[in-house]
Amino acid sequence: MNPAAGLTSWIPGLQVWYGIYTRSWWAFVPGLPDRLIEAPSPDLLAQRLTTLAMRTTRHRLSPTR
Repeated sequence: MNPAAGLTSWIPGLQVWYGIYTRSWWAFVPGLPDRLIEAPSPDLLAQRLTTLAMRTTRHRLSPTR
């Protein structure tokens, strides 16, 4: 099972796949800006996506000054 695929509820529109030629795991994260994230394993990809989701959520929740 790919742990990164479970993050679709946190990141709407997330697409995850394994690149057979690059031998890396990839994720397309739509947004402003769109992001393309690469990792050598599905666990590391999930970790990177979780960090991104938490950073984005924190940014959205922080009060404007």
